[in-house]
Amino acid sequence: LAAFLTKIQQWVRPRYLALIGVLLVIWNVLFVLQYYMGFIPYDDYLTFDDFVVEKFVVILLLMRTLK
Repeated sequence: LAAFLTKIQQWVRPRYLALIGVLLVIWNVLFVLQYYMGFIPYDDYLTFDDFVVEKFVVILLLMRTLK
């Protein structure tokens, strides 16, 4: 990972690499929330909707509960 980040810094600014890292962490947190909220089946394969679309549903539900 360190070698990859060192090589990619030639093309991308470190600020953007940090932004990409933060977005990936947020994506992973949403994935964990999906699992805990029951959107991801425990004993079946993931579909595209499970993996991508329902993350937005989780965001909307979290925004609704924070109001």
